[in-house]
Amino acid sequence: MNCSGLIRTMLPVVLFVAPALAQDAPNAARKVEVSFLFLGSVRTGGTYQEGRCADVAVTVTESVAIVGATCATHQYLHGTTVEAEDSLGSYRGGPRFRKRFGSRITTFLEGLAGVETGFRHGGFRSNTGFSIDAGGGIDLALKSWLGLRMIHAKYQTTWIDGGNVNGLLVHAGLVFRFGKR
Repeated sequence: MNCSGLIRTMLPVVLFVAPALAQDAPNAARKVEVSFLFLGSVRTGGTYQEGRCADVAVTVTESVAIVGATCATHQYLHGTTVEAEDSLGSYRGGPRFRKRFGSRITTFLEGLAGVETGFRHGGFRSNTGFSIDAGGGIDLALKSWLGLRMIHAKYQTTWIDGGNVNGLLVHAGLVFRFGKR
């Protein structure tokens, strides 16, 4: 499923469920947070390419969450079979550490590990490799159920098809919060 299909699937749920949960302070920790990072770019090998990400964070404590994230980016990996018309899809998971400041600002750091796979728009290819990333960001609470991810920056390393690629991902987007503390 591509990012636009994921957004079309999740948007009705967010629009109908979120207002019912809007009863705590704007920056309160929720059991589940879903973010859609649709404004962003990826810098790999001196060039910028577009990218979209989504993640789900499940709260463990006030300051720790477990994250599952997926990104789709258009990249060219020099020295590999991932060509310019190909895309990369990543699937990673790991911990996120959060700190709240006041009633509206939350900062976070995270470290995720998983896989990255090269694919064409017509279907998946067989080049998949191990991938890690580390980064952080700042969220601004707009409502108790809605936040603005002002920035989410992370550095990633991927070993794919006999090559190694390092990239910087910078995104912004929306965060939807569900459930009570």
